[in-house]
Amino acid sequence: MCFCQSWNFTYQKTHTDVLGKRISNGGLNIVPNAKRLFGAMVEQDSDDHFDRFCERLEECVRLHRMPMLFLDSFFCPWYPVYRKLHREHYCIVTGLTEEGDYLCLDPILGKSGAVLPKTELQNCFDHFLVVTLPEQTAAKFTVPFLYDLAIEGVGRYIKTDCAQQIKTFAADFYESFDYGKEFRDLETYFFDVELFKQLTYVAGGRELYAEYLRFLAGRHPDPALACYARRLEEIASRWHVIKGMLTKSYYAHFDDEMKGRIFTQLMKIEREEDLLSHEMFESLQQRERSHYAFD
Repeated sequence: MCFCQSWNFTYQKTHTDVLGKRISNGGLNIVPNAKRLFGAMVEQDSDDHFDRFCERLEECVRLHRMPMLFLDSFFCPWYPVYRKLHREHYCIVTGLTEEGDYLCLDPILGKSGAVLPKTELQNCFDHFLVVTLPEQTAAKFTVPFLYDLAIEGVGRYIKTDCAQQIKTFAADFYESFDYGKEFRDLETYFFDVELFKQLTYVAGGRELYAEYLRFLAGRHPDPALACYARRLEEIASRWHVIKGMLTKSYYAHFDDEMKGRIFTQLMKIEREEDLLSHEMFESLQQRERSHYAFD
């Protein structure tokens, strides 16, 4: 339910000539939605003494409170820049190994069951976050209410004119994309490049909203919902394809033909997203009205 506003896109005409610093997914709103929908509270915990820090962290794990642990990527064994670069990162601690190390879930990097040695944590321990969810009644989370959230999400996409912003980004990409400017921060990992990072977030936002649609379909079986989720996931894969094209041409050769192919891909995405958003908005509204009439 917290993914209900994850489908967005923003592009700003700013003074910077780096396109990666102009685009974003426009905010997933996951934490605000957790607070708004469930009354969730996010608390930060820490301790200057390492042993006490570990005791507090492990107590949360024993209570199944799923602490979100801050890490420096330099000391994170599964991070691509392990022992190379310092980057702020979070993962979720889910358990302990027999040796007393930490089992972690890392949604950003798609890792589950990753092991963080306690000796590595000692090098970078700082704080962890704990989410507290009060007791909730499921009474208000009716099917019409869930449709309201879905409509809110796609309505936000339409109201902020995300499709037009994609079109503007595509045009500027075609006119001014420059590898030297966009990739000057590349050291050892492509995610350090702002353009790659933001394209990943854009694709991820569509995948998360599709996940919400599948959740809604689980509460109210409707072939249309599964179809919309699948179409949105296909669009997300197109954003990933653009990353792949940029990666390949960075190591091989980038010319006007490749620039044109990426521009064409962006315009195809824009048309598909614009069509899907309006089609979905109308369909969701009709289904919501039918449920309220039935109730």
